[in-house]
Amino acid sequence: AGLALAVLASPSTVRAAEDDLRLWTGVTATAPVAENLTAGLMVQPRFSQDVDELERVVVRPWLGMRVGPLDVAIGYDAHVIEHPVETTEHRIWPEAALRHGLAGFGVGHRVRLESRLLEGVGGASVRVRYLLALTHAIGTSPLTARVANEIFLGLNEKRNGPPRGFDENRTYVGLALEVAPRWRLDGGYQLQYIDFRGRRDAANHTIVLGLAYAH
Repeated sequence: AGLALAVLASPSTVRAAEDDLRLWTGVTATAPVAENLTAGLMVQPRFSQDVDELERVVVRPWLGMRVGPLDVAIGYDAHVIEHPVETTEHRIWPEAALRHGLAGFGVGHRVRLESRLLEGVGGASVRVRYLLALTHAIGTSPLTARVANEIFLGLNEKRNGPPRGFDENRTYVGLALEVAPRWRLDGGYQLQYIDFRGRRDAANHTIVLGLAYAH
């Protein structure tokens, strides 16, 4: 059912949109800080306008723990936006993730509830995100293939804020490479579709590169 929802919400089912080539690069680090408690930090610059302009920098600290079969976390995002206008968006979010195997694949589900504080908006704009991911090791190599889809749905409608309903969809195909003990390099392609409601929608073709360290 989750996969069907992801396909129905994918950009191929919606109207034509304005294209842009983008680049997201990031560094992520996680480390245990107590028994069954992990701290993490991600810093991710994002470039737009055919990778010619810094669009924003995302800074994301979080705390996570294992609760039964679930990985749960609570975190904060600072989106320091440079283009098209200079502003900062603050996001506070809890999330829960579940991983299991299926026919030789790793399957991951993640639900995140974001409270977004945007400049000029009267109150928190609340959005839910659902991610479905499939992973598969490539033979005996250190490579792992990953395919994922994430849908974003607005749950409320504040004055001057994003409308309720479908907001965004991201489809990703990539590889992860274990480059050293505790170090992983991720790279892939993401199609990001954004519904701007009343303006021409965006279809961003994004190269995603990341380096992750797990202590």
